[in-house]
Amino acid sequence: MNGKLGVPEGGFPEPLRTRVLKGKAPLIKEGERPGQQMKVFNYDVEGQNLSLRTAVPLYPERTKKYDTNFLDFDDIISYSLYPEVYTQFLQHRGRYGDTSMLPT
Repeated sequence: MNGKLGVPEGGFPEPLRTRVLKGKAPLIKEGERPGQQMKVFNYDVEGQNLSLRTAVPLYPERTKKYDTNFLDFDDIISYSLYPEVYTQFLQHRGRYGDTSMLPT
């Protein structure tokens, strides 16, 4: 409701939006893009930084990876958007391995 993921056409319905935000103003105004205020993002630099922080090498080619022993561009953008969640994901993967193929 604060606009970080966007605002639907026509905005969020009132008084629901006001109640959810508990009187706070939305971070993104209606009609603005959520990423409009983001800093310029350099995948190559951020990928190198993430690789150094995690001690996991970058995937050698710009293609979808199938080997969890490398970082790919999905990892870089995931970390940049959700650093805490991505760090927890890496810890989970380090402890339990690749659990993506287990049924839910």
